[in-house]
Amino acid sequence: MSGAFGGVQAAAYALTCLVSSRFVQRSRYGLRWAYTGMILFMALVPALAWNRSPWLCGAQGAAGFGSLALVWPAFYSWLGADPDPARRQRRLGWFNICWSAGFAVSPLVAGPLYDLDFRLAFLLVLGVSFAALALLWTIPREEDYFGSRAMPDDDTSDDPNSDARHAALSEAYLVAAWMAICLANVLVGGLRNVYPKHFETLFQSDGIRLIFDVPVPALLQGGAATELSVMFSLLSCATSACFLLFGATRFWKHRLWVLLGLELAAAAGLSLLIRTGSLVVMTVTFVCCGAFVGGAFFSSVYYGIADPRHKHRRSAINEGVVGLGGLIGSFGFGALAEWLGMTAALDAAVPLTVCCMAVQIWITRRALKRVVGGDVTRPEVVKQL
Repeated sequence: MSGAFGGVQAAAYALTCLVSSRFVQRSRYGLRWAYTGMILFMALVPALAWNRSPWLCGAQGAAGFGSLALVWPAFYSWLGADPDPARRQRRLGWFNICWSAGFAVSPLVAGPLYDLDFRLAFLLVLGVSFAALALLWTIPREEDYFGSRAMPDDDTSDDPNSDARHAALSEAYLVAAWMAICLANVLVGGLRNVYPKHFETLFQSDGIRLIFDVPVPALLQGGAATELSVMFSLLSCATSACFLLFGATRFWKHRLWVLLGLELAAAAGLSLLIRTGSLVVMTVTFVCCGAFVGGAFFSSVYYGIADPRHKHRRSAINEGVVGLGGLIGSFGFGALAEWLGMTAALDAAVPLTVCCMAVQIWITRRALKRVVGGDVTRPEVVKQL
């Protein structure tokens, strides 16, 4: 039943993001949506600990986590108001690192509290939510902090560093980036929901090796849950590392091959994962998947906030695509594993990714034609692809 609750919450989050994307941009003060979402979350989620009806819990949890769909896009929209592209990129990187660190630390704190009394974990959520709301009230309006960030009328400049040119190029890569982050969450959703059972079976049959026939050293040995949790932790670390890398460098900007490479590495790793007992190969695959999530998410957010006229709407769509990918990955890979077996389920990652890559290349080439006036054979355009 907990899996069903998680699926309903993910669906509510994705649906709220996609629906709200149609009207959030109209607000002159975008953080109002964050206030609204945070207050609803505080009122609904901590109270789950005292709700005994499974049906009411499901509805209450869906409404509570769905309310966060109003919070995250508002944060990214506020960051997108920074008129300095380099500073905007750096701050986006640090913001992503901060929330990913919070996700990494929260189980370490909430787990022991849950063991003492499960209601303590929910009280912790309430306390942290109050603290977050208090911090939220201290954030100034976009115009007061950044000033006005207007889009220049002339978007015909060949200078890739001009605001208008940068926004036009980012627009050309945005749909491909959305497809990438959706695919990343599909693959990681399958990894989280399908692979642990296979790993447990492999562990119980003593099929885990360091690499080839080399046994796992005693220092690295632990229970199945421990070894798997370490690999998932490395996945999160790889995501954070990509946030840091993409926030500090330019090599990935308007370069489709970076996303395509990350996609292919993650999909190939998943296909190999089901066929190996090597701890080294497993670890590399988890790191590749984490890097794919980090690179795809940073790219999709960065491209989405490049145009100040649509930054809040695009941020909402991006969050909706993230939730949709997780939902498809969880239920889709689970259904494939049940119908066709675990090997066929994870093998499906490769053809799915190849199809996705073909569509991304086609869409991006069409979009670049509009930006460069139809000539996609120019050396600078070929380099970007």
